[in-house]
Amino acid sequence: MDLLTLLSNTISHIAWPITILIIVWWFRASLSELIRRIKSFEKEGDKYKVEIESAAKKVPESSPEKVPDDIKKLTYKAPVKAIDRSWEELSASASTAANLSMNSDLFTIGDALVRKNLLTETEVSALYDLNTLKDEALSGREFITDVSSSSYATVAYTLSDKLKDKKI
Repeated sequence: MDLLTLLSNTISHIAWPITILIIVWWFRASLSELIRRIKSFEKEGDKYKVEIESAAKKVPESSPEKVPDDIKKLTYKAPVKAIDRSWEELSASASTAANLSMNSDLFTIGDALVRKNLLTETEVSALYDLNTLKDEALSGREFITDVSSSSYATVAYTLSDKLKDKKI
């Protein structure tokens, strides 16, 4: 067997394993997350049964009762102002719980809240989303209704209360 044939045979035998390794490496983060979500793994006869936890984001139950009456009234009279006031309350609670200044970068605060196990990554993602929505509302790029303002306030005060409860 000459060198060219040997090289050709070697490449044809290792092509699929290398392809699989490249695919696994490419999707390593997703595969790692999937493996973390495996609840149970059983063999039933000649088949395998795998139970996986849902990938849906888990956000804390929010309750309109957590929103103060003055903010509830404001959602009807001045929805953008209600969003701004709700954000002020949430950002103050977040910086206090993270033991950081109100002037600290939001991502620094979010990282601190996750490290201290005060909020989950999903809840911190909601915190970032609320900041973006607040910015859009204040800039006038979005039309804000009383319903959307009320929903915003409910989520903001729910997270704020959670931070206050864990801080105590």
